[in-house]
Amino acid sequence: MGIFSPKNTSYLVHYKNVAQTIVDSSKLLTKMVTLEDVSAYHEIAKEMFDLEERGDAQKSEVVKWINNTFVTPFDRDDMYILASRLDDVIDSFHEVIDTMDVYEINELSRHAIKQTEIIEDLAIRTFAVVSGLTDVRSQEENIEEIKELTISARKAHRKMLAKMIKEGNDTLEIIKTKALADALQESANVFRSVASIINTISIKEN
Repeated sequence: MGIFSPKNTSYLVHYKNVAQTIVDSSKLLTKMVTLEDVSAYHEIAKEMFDLEERGDAQKSEVVKWINNTFVTPFDRDDMYILASRLDDVIDSFHEVIDTMDVYEINELSRHAIKQTEIIEDLAIRTFAVVSGLTDVRSQEENIEEIKELTISARKAHRKMLAKMIKEGNDTLEIIKTKALADALQESANVFRSVASIINTISIKEN
């Protein structure tokens, strides 16, 4: 679409709303992993449920905007996919927090904490990329940083599993640890999917 792209940028506020909910969710996850009292987990889980519902409503606003716009600034299908991928990130946070709540996981390894730190960084970078959609071709550095962060998350995931295998002697604890490690890694994977679709949009704009 390139130089012939329409100048209507009103879509940006809807995407930024979803991206802000991602940041808020990541901060909630960070808060949860620092808690020592598992009795507080349920309240965090309820807060996450509210954030997930907010994200669903915000995604619906994006979709409504696309449906009501005759000529979209980017490929219409790519805009739908981006909205879905952003919503998937929020859903993945819900899965992580629900896993911690249900299993009452309160002894996190440093690798699990590292994963949550990376995820919060990913959320912040993603907000930056989404905020720059009006000049998507300038977001190459942020896109590459997201990809690098997901690689770091994968390394933390492997180290977490290796530690579990090496030190684990309680079957139930092993199950809990693996469930959490995999849920955290899935969150990182979805961020990479967000970066990929934005990269696709950027390529089409060149």
